[in-house]
Amino acid sequence: MSPGPGEPVVHRTSIWLTVRTARARAVRRLCGDDVARAAAVVRLMERLRRNERPPGALKRAAWRLERALGSPLRRGGLWPDA
Repeated sequence: MSPGPGEPVVHRTSIWLTVRTARARAVRRLCGDDVARAAAVVRLMERLRRNERPPGALKRAAWRLERALGSPLRRGGLWPDA
């Protein structure tokens, strides 16, 4: 289905492309133009990622529940009346 007039064209992207872009932006924001510092930060990020344990059953269940119900933060907070 093509978008109508005035509607943006949205292309599907891979989640890994989005994650990679977010990481690159974070490194660029943190290190600026310093190549040596950026390389050290990237190595540290990769090392921390390798040492991270895979998500357990409780966290995976919470993710499924959040996907089904939606995030409370996107709905206006945990307690919108407060």
